[in-house]
Amino acid sequence: MYSSGTTGGSAPKGIVTSKAAWGVSNANPGARLGFTRAGGGVAQFVEHARQLKPSFVLGMATLWSDLYEWHVAALNLALQQSLRERWPDVDIPIDSPEWSRITSAFLATRRGGAIRVRLLRQSRQDLGGCLQVVATGGSRTPSEVLKFMAHVLQEGCASVKDCYGSTEFPGISTNGIVAEDVELKLEEAAETKGGGRADNDAGSGSGGCGERGGGCTAYVDAGGSSGG
Repeated sequence: MYSSGTTGGSAPKGIVTSKAAWGVSNANPGARLGFTRAGGGVAQFVEHARQLKPSFVLGMATLWSDLYEWHVAALNLALQQSLRERWPDVDIPIDSPEWSRITSAFLATRRGGAIRVRLLRQSRQDLGGCLQVVATGGSRTPSEVLKFMAHVLQEGCASVKDCYGSTEFPGISTNGIVAEDVELKLEEAAETKGGGRADNDAGSGSGGCGERGGGCTAYVDAGGSSGG
């Protein structure tokens, strides 16, 4: 296959992969349906997800941020309707600071909390209602978006992958809790030829191993292979 790289702007590069590498996920127990967006907006993505009912969705941070904003828009509309039913004479624009303060207080009530739960369940169904694993990457994903991703998973599932990698070397690392089948070991960072530390936080502090400035490197071993 060919890739222009994560940042783009360069000529496509040939990438050699094995047939076995493409069949790994298909060998896992249970059937999985992966789904990524080839184009179109959020509405089209949701329409396809409802039809296909995927169990796995991989999308860039921009996709999940768009889906989160779509959810927030639906939530704001529902909150606005509920507040108008109770106070018909009050009309506050959704994009105003007052609206943010009022909705924050309203969501803390039983009625407002019920609306939030209902909309999160609706978002889960809009994405097919069968998601077991969701993954993102490409850029920083805001914490509120990651929480939304966790809410759209099936009941009992909690697999949100915030990954870093590239087409040439996919899945090099993930943010969050270490997987059960991965062994993690912290070691002192080796000296470089220039006399500096190998880690990016050299000289930034005097913390211990595992802390910022501690000069540590984490090594993982998954299935017998290791890397730094």
